[in-house]
This record gives sequence, C-alpha cells and structure tokens, in this order.
Amino acid sequence: MIEPPGLRMSVGAAVAWSCGTILVFWFFAGLIASFRQDLIALFACEAVALLGGAALVWLLYGRAPAPQIAPPAADSSPPPRPLEAPLEFFAARSSHPGMYPLALLLGIAIHLPVEAIFRFIEQRWPGPSPDLARTFLDAGPAKKVVIGAILVVIGPLVEEIFFRGALFRPLRRTTSAVATIAVTSVMFAISHFAPQTYVPIAIVGVALGVLRHASGSLMPPFVLHAAFNGLSLLAMATTGTDEAASRSSPPLWVTLAGTAVTLGLVAWLWVLGARARGEGEAALR
Repeated sequence: MIEPPGLRMSVGAAVAWSCGTILVFWFFAGLIASFRQDLIALFACEAVALLGGAALVWLLYGRAPAPQIAPPAADSSPPPRPLEAPLEFFAARSSHPGMYPLALLLGIAIHLPVEAIFRFIEQRWPGPSPDLARTFLDAGPAKKVVIGAILVVIGPLVEEIFFRGALFRPLRRTTSAVATIAVTSVMFAISHFAPQTYVPIAIVGVALGVLRHASGSLMPPFVLHAAFNGLSLLAMATTGTDEAASRSSPPLWVTLAGTAVTLGLVAWLWVLGARARGEGEAALR
C-alpha cells in the first residue's frame, strides 16, 4: 500500500521525538517507583508517554496536502491542510487477510532466536531484573487478568501506535523503508529499561517494521507483538520464571529451526511489500 502524501519527519526529528518521549516515560516511571513498585503503574506511565507523544505527532504531521480544484491566485495564501483521521494516520486499517496468520507464525517463530540471544547476553552481562513471574504468580485472579491484558493486548497496542504508527508514516515519507525500519527498531529497543534486552528487542522491532512495511497496516504488527508477548506470559504461567530468571534452553535444533522460519518469513514479507508498492506506484502513473 502506498502511503499518501503528507508532512515529512526527518530522521533527526524522529530520533529526538522518540528520545524525548522515552525520557518522559522514564521520568514518570522513576517518580512512581519511589512511591510503589507496581507493574500496572509502570505501564500507565508508558501509556501516557507514548500515547501523548503519538497524539502530538499526529497534530504536527497528520496534515495531508489539501486538494486543489484550480491553481491558487498569486496573492492568495495556500489552502489549509486538513487533519487526517487518527485511525488513518496511525494506519489502523485492515490488511490482506493472509498477513494475519503470517504475523502470528512470525511472532511464535521469532521467540526462539530472540530468547537464545537474550539468554546469551544475560548469562555474560547479568543485570538487575524485576521478578515479573513472581509478581504475576502472587497476584489474585483479577490482577492476573489485568497483567495478562497489559502484556498481551494493551501494551503491544500502545507501543505499536507510537513506533509503527505515529513515527513510521511521516518518517517513511522522508527516507527509505530500510532506514525507517532501522530507526523505529532502535528507538523501540531503547524504550525498554534493561540494556541486556536492547539487541533482542531491536530484532523483534525489525520484524515488526518489515511487517508494517509489507502490510501497510498497524494491525499485523500488533498481532505479531501480541503473539510474542503471549508466549512469554505462557512461560511465566507454566514454569514460574520469566526470561531473565530462566537458564534453561530448548534443543539447538529447535532454535535453529525457529531462526530459519523467522528469516524466511521476514524475507518473504519484504518481497511482498516491494511487490505491493511496485503495483501501487504503477497504478498511480
């Protein structure tokens, strides 16, 4: 799907905007943590920062060129740019039905290589990590539902709205798809607290960006993100440990198979995205 014209965001502006939004999140998270250590409160800080940042991007960059029936007079000012509907600006639209099972499969497959990389980093450079599994297991039934909804549904949706929604479109108008995916993936990784997670999360960000590029929609990346987080939640519920606490690993062949499937799906999605954009550009000529 070809992105409609509109105001452009430079790479520098995207990085600065992301860093500012992340710093706001960290500030409120640190402030809340001085009073109470609570996952729900931490997510509320993230949601306020990311959704607020996304809304400001929409207000600043969500104005498409106004259609002109006739050339404007020499002494007239240009017509005002109409503000796009937020769902359209954030690309919260339907995509090809085949994108959703691909997103689900990729979210499951990528969990294996990403976990292997995280485990490798964590074993060599361990860092303080909150016992998310213990928080989840000690919670009552109602709080378990809330935590599960945050980890699998609400959290991924909020993050996708900012990184693959608010940033992706105006940045893509300025630079290549590769650069857009790289910038949003790095910023997505940095938004998480632990440096040990930066590389694994950036890899997930690349898969999310390729899927966003190929589908032209925010919804398939959300499905991938939810599937990835859902597997982590399932591991906590069944084993009583989170990724940082676990030192066990699946057989090597399982990890290699997951890596092969991940690379194959990402390559296929990239080809599909290039083909769809080529057809769209030809139709516009």
